[in-house]
Parts: sequence; C-alpha cells; structure tokens
Amino acid sequence: MGISVLNKDSFQTLDGNTLPLELGLAIVEIKLGYQGRVQDLLWQEGNKLFSRYLSIPELRLNQSLASTLSGVFTDLKDAAQKALKTKRLAGLIWQDHESKQTYLIQIKALDKGKMLICILDATDALKTMNEKLYWNEILLNSISNNLPSAVYAKDSEARKILANQADCRNSGVDNVEEILGKTDFDLFPRHIAEQFYQDDLTVLRDGKSIVDREETLGTDNGDERWLRTSKIPMKDSSGKIVGLVGFGYDITLEKRLEQENIAVQNRIREQQQMVEEMILDLAEIPEKMNELITGIADMAKRTKMVSINAAIESARVGEHGRGFHIVAEEVGRLSDESSNATTEIRDAIEEVNTLVQRILQLWEEVKLD
Repeated sequence: MGISVLNKDSFQTLDGNTLPLELGLAIVEIKLGYQGRVQDLLWQEGNKLFSRYLSIPELRLNQSLASTLSGVFTDLKDAAQKALKTKRLAGLIWQDHESKQTYLIQIKALDKGKMLICILDATDALKTMNEKLYWNEILLNSISNNLPSAVYAKDSEARKILANQADCRNSGVDNVEEILGKTDFDLFPRHIAEQFYQDDLTVLRDGKSIVDREETLGTDNGDERWLRTSKIPMKDSSGKIVGLVGFGYDITLEKRLEQENIAVQNRIREQQQMVEEMILDLAEIPEKMNELITGIADMAKRTKMVSINAAIESARVGEHGRGFHIVAEEVGRLSDESSNATTEIRDAIEEVNTLVQRILQLWEEVKLD
C-alpha cells in the first residue's frame, strides 16, 4: 500500500481511502550503522496525533528521534531493524507510565530508505480485551473446576501452567497456586514422576498423543488410585509444539471392582476344580463297587457248588447224612439269595454309573460355556 502525505494531519492511501484520524502516522528515514544495523531514525513528516500520542513537540526535518523518544526509542529501533530484515510489518506495545495509556506501534519499510510508523491508542481496546479475558477465565475456571476429570496444561518444559481442582486433588495439593510452575518431580514420588515425564516427552518431543493410558497414583495413607489419562500436543499458530493438554479420569472404583471380579472368578475356578475332582472320584465308585460285586457273585457260585457237593455226599451216606443235607440246603438257599442280591446291586450300580456319566457330560458342557 503506497502512502502519500496530504498535510500534517491526514494521510491517504493511493487507492483514495482516508486512514482513520485516530491513527498517528509518521515517515522517518533510516540511518544505518555498523553491519547494516539501524542506528537512528530521522524525522521526515507526520500528523499531529503522532506527536500527541508520544508527547513530543513539533519536529523539524531530519531531526533524530533518539533524543525525543528516549523512553521507547530502543524498542522502536529494534522493531525497525526487524521490519527492514523481514520486509514485513514489525510492531510493539508501549505503555506511557505517566499517562497510563497503552499504544500499539507498527513499522513498515518503504522505498528509498524510508519507514512508515503507525501508532494507535489501544488503551480502550486492551481494557475491553482484558475484561473479556477476565470473564473467559472465570468461565473456564467454572467449567474446569466442576468437571470430575482432571484437566491441566504444561509448557514445553513439562511445567504446569494450568490445573483444575480435580488435578490439584490428584497432585496432593489444596489449591492451584501450589501446582503452577512445578513439574511432576515436585509433586510425586520419583518412580511415578519418571513415568509421567516419559509420557510428556512422547507428546512434547515426538508430537504423539497418548489416549486412555492407565496410570497409578499413591496416596498419603498408602492406598492406590488409578487414572485413565490422555495427553495431546498444544501448538501455536505456526504449528510448533509449545506444550501439552492433559485429561485424567479417576477409575479407582472401576479398577477395584475389576480386581474383586478377578478374585471372585479365581474362587469360582477353585471351587469348580474341587467339584470336578469330586465328580471324578464319584465316577470311580461304580467301577470299584462292580469289582466288589463281581467278587461276591463269584463267592456265591463257589458256595452253590459246595452246597451241591454237600447234597450229593449226604444222599450217598443215607440216613447218617441227613443233618448234613439240611445244612447243604440252607447253604444253597443263601447262595441263591446272594446271587439274586448281587444281580439287583449290579443293576443299581449300572443306574448310578449312567447317572455319573450324565453328570460328567453336563460338567464338560458347563466348562465349555
């Protein structure tokens, strides 16, 4: 944008638009020194607002600003050097301690060693901005301090620059002032702080977010607390990582329930193992009983044979063997009853065995489920 001077009080752009009268404007000539550094700024022309804002008398052509703007000249010269080097606007904010006014100053390099200096009274604008920031801060604090999750921010050195009440509780402090400017090494045992710091480096150095990382915290009474933590990079307008924002949700109750559930599951497995062993022992009983009954049946057969032989011998000796014959009949009868009982017991054992096999089958199905 080209600038042409109409008179001491107004400037106009080459496209015909008049700049606001609230804007103080001046054109100065650059005086360079060693290695092309800006050494001085020489007055060429400007409007009355420029002189009034900076509380300087009317200047003459080529008069040095170093003597008349001693309070702000060094900053003004540095801004001029930056504008000359970058070919872009350079600026600064200057506060007049006597008038308590705040000014926004911008400098742009022109052709032929000239520079345009613009100065704007930003006192009211900054006051409005500060009021907005004040209410924004109240709103932010009201929201963050009533969240159940910890919310915090750290700078590029992993120092806390923002924290809500939940984060204060997690850090073992009573208020935000005790946590700001500190690192995790100032707030937690070293073995815990080291893990937190490694996570911070992943975000700050590598630019990688951490999502839903489960972390443990110790308490003064020795209890263990669990947090589900997420950390994301915080970047400036150029994309440079300048810090991180973190969120921590207390999942202590959830973890305790999980641990209790694991303990219950372990007890159930132990009881299942005991039941399984009992069922396997039960499955062996029919086989053992069957072996016992087989022995009894064999004994009954042998007893029957003894009874038959005794009856034959009794018949052979006639009247003298009558008593022996009675005994033989009784033994035979008992043998028959034993044989019948053995058959009934064997049938009962078979039913028990069928039931045990069914129990084993159901148990296997339960274990698969």
